[in-house]
Amino acid sequence: MRKTTDTQKKVALWKIIVPVFVFLFLLHCRVWHTEEEMLMHTAFSSGGYLGLNQKIVAVLMAITMCSWMAYTRKRSTGKWYHWRNFVYAFMCGAAVVGLCTNILVVFLFWLNSCFTSGVQTREYIIVNIAPHDRTRKSHNPRSAAWLLNTFSYGEIFIQGDRYTRIYLPIDSAYRLSGERGIYLKMELEDGWLGWGVIRKINSVTTTKALEKVEVRFPEDEQAQASDSCLHEKSEKAFKYTWRDIHIFAKLRNINLSDTTHVSVNQYIDGQKGIPVWEIDIRDSIQPDMARVILIHGETGEVMMDSYE
Repeated sequence: MRKTTDTQKKVALWKIIVPVFVFLFLLHCRVWHTEEEMLMHTAFSSGGYLGLNQKIVAVLMAITMCSWMAYTRKRSTGKWYHWRNFVYAFMCGAAVVGLCTNILVVFLFWLNSCFTSGVQTREYIIVNIAPHDRTRKSHNPRSAAWLLNTFSYGEIFIQGDRYTRIYLPIDSAYRLSGERGIYLKMELEDGWLGWGVIRKINSVTTTKALEKVEVRFPEDEQAQASDSCLHEKSEKAFKYTWRDIHIFAKLRNINLSDTTHVSVNQYIDGQKGIPVWEIDIRDSIQPDMARVILIHGETGEVMMDSYE
């Protein structure tokens, strides 16, 4: 009699589990292309798409495995911490992660876009491009990669107001990676989860609106300089762009995001008539000391690297 009761309970449990997994599988397939589409319309202020997926995977795996072990401990009459129970918990967690990761990603993107600010037009400069080409080079019949939503995309690192990363199709990323001094003009809204919702990318240009750049003269020639101490900067003058400065700093372990100790300026040397990038790095121990790096704005040559 007791055996029959246990069998009925097991059947009742499977009647719940099977429809749930079928529903999750169908929902997983439904948001397959939606995830890629929504990613292309999202701007990240910190972190990125891969980091978001890793956090979701860790949370889902932890919740599922802990729930399975708690259920096993409640139902088991022997050693509930047997290694087979951990294997079953891991398998269950892997199934939930495979089915629910992209569902949660799409849900968070949708939730972020529900409450947004007004549309704003902002300009961003591209400092780095990382193509993630996940196209399979060969077909392996034993591979389970087709079960995962591994689409190709380009990760674009930008510099400007608030946001640091956007994502574009892989073809656009490869096309932009061969250009220099690219500026993006985007219409976007600020989402309530901290991500931007991109409505439209108006243009991708190789020239930026003319700006005022300081012209510096030596102290003995400052009095003889004309009143016009601001010249308009052309993109031809500063061929060494923000993207090149970002790579230059990364190779030398200079953290440009540390604005407390690192500052970047650009000016025209009034005596030599050349564009110059200036990177000032202040010592946190000795604030009076600063490392000054001067870079030629056309050739990228290091003109000076010393402490002042």
